[in-house]
Amino acid sequence: MERNTVRMVEKLQTYRSKRAIDGVSLRLEKGKTSKTENRNNNNGEHEVQWSELPDPALDVISKKLSIVELFSFGGVCNRWRSVYSTAKVDSMAATQLPLLVHSFSLPRRTLRLYNTDSGISFMKRLPLLHGRKFCGTTGSYLILMNKSYTQPLLVNPFTGHKILFPKCYWLLFPRLCLLSTPSGLFLVEMGHWRHIIKYCQSGGTSWFIHVENVYRFGFMDAVVFKGKIYVVSSTGRFATLDLVPEYKLTIIETTDEDCIDPGNLDYLPYLVESGGELLVLHLFFDPGEVGLICFEIYRFDFERSKWIEVQSLGGRALFVTYGGSAVSVDPTPWGGQGDCLYIAGPMMDYWSLLTLDGKTIFNFPVPPRDQDFSRTNSTHVWIHPSL
Repeated sequence: MERNTVRMVEKLQTYRSKRAIDGVSLRLEKGKTSKTENRNNNNGEHEVQWSELPDPALDVISKKLSIVELFSFGGVCNRWRSVYSTAKVDSMAATQLPLLVHSFSLPRRTLRLYNTDSGISFMKRLPLLHGRKFCGTTGSYLILMNKSYTQPLLVNPFTGHKILFPKCYWLLFPRLCLLSTPSGLFLVEMGHWRHIIKYCQSGGTSWFIHVENVYRFGFMDAVVFKGKIYVVSSTGRFATLDLVPEYKLTIIETTDEDCIDPGNLDYLPYLVESGGELLVLHLFFDPGEVGLICFEIYRFDFERSKWIEVQSLGGRALFVTYGGSAVSVDPTPWGGQGDCLYIAGPMMDYWSLLTLDGKTIFNFPVPPRDQDFSRTNSTHVWIHPSL
């Protein structure tokens, strides 16, 4: 059995090196596994068909696979499907590194995801791409819009889970964020420097639009922390946000507003839950220059209502998408570097690794796209299987 297990693992690794996922290559054997019987190979050794491998062997194989390959594993045959479970997928997803949305092909209805650790690209077929536009990511979901950009569809490419929201004819989608609260899932559109917020609850039939005239709060980012929604504005103000039973914005007065004042620099603020703490990350840009100038990270001390600058993330890493979101991830499972920032952005031909002291910056090129694949201002963004 051990010899057969090793042979199967080697075969799957060969498929992986050929970037064969989503059942494309595995389906070549699917019709044979359930109908053919054991036979001897040319060397006289007794071969066991894929469908007849015992559970311990299948368990060894499944542990060698990435999250994308595991979905192909479950589609090989009924026998393999029997040991494939949602619980196993969820367990594996929790340890997976974020992937880079590399490019997509509308004619082929295929998305290419890039693993920055192994350097391997994965192709994932998405039939739902037909008639829709790819407009970014939120957590583990792709954001797809209809041709008129009025109806968002969220699709998890790893589990296939879909969330369709009703049409809204005033969507500008500079920033769409999926928030999971005790009251349910909400898709929130923030206008970036605009004092307007739009939101819809999953399963709802209509959108709610609110113009923040009282505080003139330019919504930039939002995060759920210990069951509450926190938001940050374009001027560095900090607040809690209630969406049910009615809209309510509550400004949190801090004792050190100056520490998050961008001054004469342009900046992007991000709110992040990291290791049980609420952080704010500021990326600063010089209006007369191109590229990132510096960054600062603070944690919020709720007892003193004060932002405190942090010099360590406790071994965690922040995956940041320009104009998108920032997510705190434990890089230990895949041997990644902690206490640093992984930064990517739309249309960038590289991704960057920055140490927290800001003194070390590594830029890594992204592989060129295939001829029939496209890049837009929505590609080269992070997607998170673990969320």
